Amino acid sequence: MRSKRERTVDADETPDTIGRHTEASLENGLTSRSAVTIEYAVTQLQHSIRQIITESLNTEQLRNSLANIQKQEDGKEVLLAVQRNQKLQLAARLKDLYESGKLKIFDQIADFDESTKLKGSSKMRLKFKKLKLDTDSNPKLPNKGIPPLPKIEDPVIEARVFTHRSAISNIKHLSKKEILESNNERLEFLGDSIINNLVTQILFERYPSYDEGELSILRSQLISNNSLGKFSEMYGFHEKLVVNFAKDAAFQKGKHKIYADVFEAYVGGLYIDSNYSNLDTIKEWLDQLITPQLIRLSKRFNQGNLNNDAKAQLYALIGSAALPPRYITKQTGNGFDVSFIVQCMIGDEVIGEGEGSNLKQAGLRAAEDALRKREVTEKYIKLREATPKEVSVIPNTIEEKAKVNTQHLKANPENDNITLPALVPQSEVDATSSDKLYAILSKIKVLPVYKTVTKGQEFETTLLINDVAACISSAPSKKKSRNQCAAFVLSHPGILPRCHAFVD
Repeated sequence: MRSKRERTVDADETPDTIGRHTEASLENGLTSRSAVTIEYAVTQLQHSIRQIITESLNTEQLRNSLANIQKQEDGKEVLLAVQRNQKLQLAARLKDLYESGKLKIFDQIADFDESTKLKGSSKMRLKFKKLKLDTDSNPKLPNKGIPPLPKIEDPVIEARVFTHRSAISNIKHLSKKEILESNNERLEFLGDSIINNLVTQILFERYPSYDEGELSILRSQLISNNSLGKFSEMYGFHEKLVVNFAKDAAFQKGKHKIYADVFEAYVGGLYIDSNYSNLDTIKEWLDQLITPQLIRLSKRFNQGNLNNDAKAQLYALIGSAALPPRYITKQTGNGFDVSFIVQCMIGDEVIGEGEGSNLKQAGLRAAEDALRKREVTEKYIKLREATPKEVSVIPNTIEEKAKVNTQHLKANPENDNITLPALVPQSEVDATSSDKLYAILSKIKVLPVYKTVTKGQEFETTLLINDVAACISSAPSKKKSRNQCAAFVLSHPGILPRCHAFVD
């Protein structure tokens, strides 16, 4: 059995079945069912009056028509209609009165709106009792720590906020305009835009040192359906929601989307309730509401005193061509609640581990961790010193190729004609390409910098060497897009001198 909140007119209900409840409704005052019944009756009245005005014959026209009725193909049917009751004659007499100007009320009823004043009837302005939600004393609100809910003073707007389209979509006599004005979809559209804009402002003002990517990640988490749905439940919006479908497993699966929609609609309702003048109030409320979650999320972007030269310093201290530090991704994060974890290795030994909101941070922290381990650094310093020079400086084939190609770069028109940044096509590349490029560049204290942004379903990476954009690549994962860039530079080492980097 549906609750009161979920009740509405079923698709198969007719005016007759609805009308059976009218007598009880008169005793109890206006109910949702009697409201729909009256609304339907008035809609039919308007439709009927418009038909009489436009389609009915007046008395003289009806008399002339009947005189020639035998000539009509459907004449017999018309005669039966005239004889079985007096309704066609009544329509003709009403048309006479309308045409003589004695039924001006017909036009008023047919075109009725809130500005219409019926003759003989005083104009009614309804004053609704404003129901205020007291968030401090309402026992149904489960979270005492949330900021007070700004109130929507107009009860009609508030009712619209909590009415899902399903609650009125089966009321067949409503026009498209009436349906739009009776559910929360348009308010949801408005609220979505307001929330996006205000949360953007809050983040921009609160975190002046965050770049576009970090701000975008924070915003997407804060305004996700999951977050807004939880805010909605915190204020008990889900209990006030009026729907016309069972709260079954399918509803439960997508409930955060529906509850998020209600939250957005409430924000939209707040805005129009103030006549579009209370953005500062809404912003202050949202700021207080998202702060606890924001504190947790922003910790993952707090770089503190992160040493951006940690990898170069580690390589200069203990690295060699024979045993370079390698950085292996142990855990891939998502920038929100799962961190990236990178291990720094020499040979098969893990010498450091770091955690961060992205691979760069995690890798630098792994290098920092290794630098703090005095026993480890001393061990590999001694190992490097004990390694014969011809072994410790033997370049790998890629490094040797880079030297040879770099020396002959100016004589190679193909390298000279590469426009920077070069656009790198997607391809299968060595998964250690970025490590190999790093091993080459770190020897001359140059660090490759990868800047990655999300473009639809892919990640676009720009590789900068000495602040010069060398190339750009796209791939389904950050790691692959980075390796594509690195592999391109390794296969076109003539680019390096143009980035003020020399490896020979």
